[in-house]
Amino acid sequence: MAVRFEELYERYRTGTATAEEAARVEEELAKFRLFTDHVAQHDELDLPEPPTEAEAREYRAVKRRARRSRRETVRLAVILTCAVLLVGRLLLWPLLNRFFFYNPQRENLEQAMAVYSSLFFPTRSCSGAYAENTGLGRWEVTLQMGDWTGGGRRPARMQGAVHLWDLSFEDAFWEGYCPVNQWKSAGDGGEYAPGQSPAETAKKLRELPDYTQGVLCLSFDRDLSMDELAGLMDTHPDLRVCWVKVRTLEGDGFLLPPTGLEPDGFIPDTGDGMRERYPWLFPEQHREDADRGAFYENHFKDLLRYMMDQKQTVWELGGAEHDQYQRALDYVEAHGVQAQGVFVSGRPADLAALCGEEAVSWASLDSIRLYPDMK
Repeated sequence: MAVRFEELYERYRTGTATAEEAARVEEELAKFRLFTDHVAQHDELDLPEPPTEAEAREYRAVKRRARRSRRETVRLAVILTCAVLLVGRLLLWPLLNRFFFYNPQRENLEQAMAVYSSLFFPTRSCSGAYAENTGLGRWEVTLQMGDWTGGGRRPARMQGAVHLWDLSFEDAFWEGYCPVNQWKSAGDGGEYAPGQSPAETAKKLRELPDYTQGVLCLSFDRDLSMDELAGLMDTHPDLRVCWVKVRTLEGDGFLLPPTGLEPDGFIPDTGDGMRERYPWLFPEQHREDADRGAFYENHFKDLLRYMMDQKQTVWELGGAEHDQYQRALDYVEAHGVQAQGVFVSGRPADLAALCGEEAVSWASLDSIRLYPDMK
């Protein structure tokens, strides 16, 4: 077993080592002395001569130039980065917002929402839309929604937003849809429709004070043509038909959401050849038309055609699917525009008189409020 040198050296130092061990320790000590002498002869470092004053000044000057160069490089990099960001913000950003992402201004959201509300919202109408760009592909949207049932508009603001290609509105906006079971007509709610017989409704209406105004949802016992609807409205000139439910599918089926038109609505004209493409879209052009039935028929078809052309807005908005407009148009082209029922507003006595019409089969009192002149 090998003995460690430290143990041999300790015995050598204390005089207890054997002759062999002592010889081994002395051999190692001799090696150490030779190594120490060698290091002592070669331990001087070959250091350069200290720099002269001129060399020191040149060295400091080089360091200053290097620092200055680094600062210039950093400054240039910052300037270039800011320039790229500025160009992107001022040029690229607007171009992307205008042509790539969904742009409410490009898509004329105000007009589109006026048409949309006329088709699907019985007692609301979009009278204005405002869009503010808040970032890349982002917009804040505000809709001005008028309630026509009380004799005039009472605007309510509906908030919405655009994120890239997605257009969304607050839940209150979607409450404007007509309930599926609102109508007693075949295929549209049947026995589940709210309300009662026209006679019972008329009796309740006659009990209301004359300074109130009501909104009735009436179902017809058969589909009325637009000529018949116009004649019914002429018989009751003090009432306002807010919305007409139009049949858009054969038999007991129906398209969702329930579809109709606002006979006396307002669609903003934005020019750009809109009147040539949709000659019946704008009611204000036809206020004095003698044949109002023909206008209602053609107006409803133009509402559908317009929404069929607004593929981007229809896609982003959701709600009615794009092919629904084509299916509805195909049906009314083949069968004519026929009314299954109406939302109508007016004084209780006038509404009670309307309930007495032979065509009315079911009546639902939607709301009662003070007459506008009494507020």
